[in-house]
Amino acid sequence: MENTIIYLLPVNVISFVLAHLYFLWFRPIAYFKLAIFLFSRAHPTLKLRFKTLLHFAEGVLAAYLLRNKEIDHLHAHFVDRATTVARCA
Repeated sequence: MENTIIYLLPVNVISFVLAHLYFLWFRPIAYFKLAIFLFSRAHPTLKLRFKTLLHFAEGVLAAYLLRNKEIDHLHAHFVDRATTVARCA
């Protein structure tokens, strides 16, 4: 078992762009279904909707960084924002 921690922040811009291009190319249906699911939920304010966009983008990066790892556990520290990122990954 490899005890490696992968941090998402600060974001590497190249990895970030590659992550989104990767999933748009190889998993476009899953990519858009998840985006539609997240953005079709209630958001009381525009600020919260924007935060969901950021967390979706971060979750795609997480999925990209974890795509070739044998993962059996993904830990999200906080119930609200971190779980959105984990759900995307």
